[in-house]
Amino acid sequence: MPYHPDRRLPIEGAFNLRDLGGYALPDGSRTRWGRALRADGLGRLSTADIDLLLSRGLTRVIDLRAPAEARQHPGKLNDISGIEVLNLPLYDDLAPLREITDPEPLSEFYRKMLSERSAMVAEVFQAIAGTGEGAVLFHCTAGKDRTGVIAALWLALAGAEREVILGDYALTGELIPGLISLFNADLVARGIDPEVIRPMLGCEPRYMAQTLDYITTTYGDVPQYLRSSGLNEETLTALRAKLASD
Repeated sequence: MPYHPDRRLPIEGAFNLRDLGGYALPDGSRTRWGRALRADGLGRLSTADIDLLLSRGLTRVIDLRAPAEARQHPGKLNDISGIEVLNLPLYDDLAPLREITDPEPLSEFYRKMLSERSAMVAEVFQAIAGTGEGAVLFHCTAGKDRTGVIAALWLALAGAEREVILGDYALTGELIPGLISLFNADLVARGIDPEVIRPMLGCEPRYMAQTLDYITTTYGDVPQYLRSSGLNEETLTALRAKLASD
């Protein structure tokens, strides 16, 4: 889908670093630019990239990767003055994804994430709400699955309609072919057939649509899911205010 020219930041060292601002909301307003950034891995950022992020008011980074992933591929923002980096893994490792036998495993993975790791989802959103007016960036390895679920929940909480949420999720597919090439080359170098990860690389809108349907069926809606995960009304209000325009 065509995307706003300001959505993907002009970053050299990341494929999928983008702003959640500018999305239409039902009341005619739009989500706020410069408050919420989503991204893939941050281990390739250049000095110019870091300067750009600092100039955009970035104050907190939330790394959703498992601890081993974060240690193996540390981000370039970990020791930058003025930026706090929190490792809040949505999974301690990715074993649950590997255990899924469905040829299209992502919808089930997202459902497991929501149901089995709801307390960590709440912790992530508590950290987002605590950034005040500063920009927050949340990321994983490809910026697609763990990052995609958090982005979808936050957009839904802000009032974005289903089509907007699915479009933001699917946009990753346009941005990460180069990253997939790097993943495949790494696997080949280690003697692993890249075909083993192919089922995990898609971002078809139906995967997120099925996830939203699961939330509706199981919890009622996204705010109810977040309440059931442990977030109070004050935090939900802060999250809406951070992303949604006044």
